[in-house]
Amino acid sequence: MSRVFPSMQFTSLEFHFVAADGRPVRVAVPLHVLRGLFMSAVAAVQPALAATIHDAGTLSEFSAQLHVERENVFVTYNLFSKRLNEAVRDFILQRDDLRFNIGRLEALLVKVGVKRIHAGQFIDEAKPIEKAKIVFKTPTFFKSEGSVVLFPVPEIMFKHLAHAWNELVAEPGTTIDELALGTWAKEHARVSAYRLETASVDLGEGNRSNTGFKGWATLAIKKDEAGGSFPAIVHRLLRFGEFSNVGRGRNTGLGSIRYVS
Repeated sequence: MSRVFPSMQFTSLEFHFVAADGRPVRVAVPLHVLRGLFMSAVAAVQPALAATIHDAGTLSEFSAQLHVERENVFVTYNLFSKRLNEAVRDFILQRDDLRFNIGRLEALLVKVGVKRIHAGQFIDEAKPIEKAKIVFKTPTFFKSEGSVVLFPVPEIMFKHLAHAWNELVAEPGTTIDELALGTWAKEHARVSAYRLETASVDLGEGNRSNTGFKGWATLAIKKDEAGGSFPAIVHRLLRFGEFSNVGRGRNTGLGSIRYVS
């Protein structure tokens, strides 16, 4: 727990499913079903809240992540609001049937892991960095000035992460100046190496799909004594981004990253 910001917390829930037939998963689990699964759970206990979330034009209060390993399916939801915590808790307590349909996969819920993540620790442990390798585990894309961006442009990526931090976990005194960070990143951070490929993601709405990039990129951060706290803020945001996801479609599992120090 952070000594300075003990109340800056959010919840990470990992649902461990196994294929009902006990065999390795052979069918693809489309990312868009993660949002549908979550919204169905919320709607089962708080229909009005589910409708509010569905219609909201603001930053999503949860992110979703997926990992499949043989017959095991791990679905993680990171919850950034008290009301979602309460709704999911009620759903788990009231649910008797452990059988779920995850896309075309029939699965059994065998375990729910609960972690309280102390976001203040990201501040306590932040340090100035000169490089960072980021693995984009699922398709990622950004929107900037009305255009789709299919590359991890540091200015755009860090502005997005700063906005997510400010909206989801920040307390007074911990907010980040998004514009100033973006201006700094444009001058002092660059992609020095990368291996990326584009991938299309089914949205589950007829023939609609999104295109994003996957792979890895290494950022080089130029030393600048006048940069102040920004090199440490970047470190903070990359660690936070492992939970929040980056870019658009965070609540469908897009933009899932791993930060390699």
